Amino acid sequence: MPSPHSSRRVWVAVVLIAAFAGCTPAPVLKPAAAPIDIAPDATAVADGRYRDANVVWGGQIVEVRNRADVTEIVIDAYPLDAGQRPLPKKDKQGRFVAVLPGYVEGQDFRHGRFLSVAGTLAGNAVESTENGERTVPVVLVADSHLWPPGFPNSGPDVHFAIGVSGGIR
Repeated sequence: MPSPHSSRRVWVAVVLIAAFAGCTPAPVLKPAAAPIDIAPDATAVADGRYRDANVVWGGQIVEVRNRADVTEIVIDAYPLDAGQRPLPKKDKQGRFVAVLPGYVEGQDFRHGRFLSVAGTLAGNAVESTENGERTVPVVLVADSHLWPPGFPNSGPDVHFAIGVSGGIR
């Protein structure tokens, strides 16, 4: 017969696992097909091998260029968490160009903001960087999420506390 202490430990473990599972953010983007799991810097050197593949990438906006029918957003890529939030404390994964249909307001999509995108790889482009020119992948964006100003410092704020209550008579 199990002791009351072992039953209590199992119950506490179940509650803690459920609590931490509830802290995992849900993905914000719904790609049309399962995305490949490859970093932007790896696709740029693959010479078209991943053309038409679906990706979900994100990072920090470097530049916005409005063209006649589309907007090109140059992004420094970072790995994403389970909620598709860029992780700027991790190493950069290169750079990519996100092509959004239509006009995008540069004030909203300004340098330094964070953006996650889902879309299809359309090939490569040559971009000028602070270290010269380099080949970067181009993503035709089907869905995007602009993270709020102040991101990544605007994430969920989770606190745990233990309290004791009582009184003196």
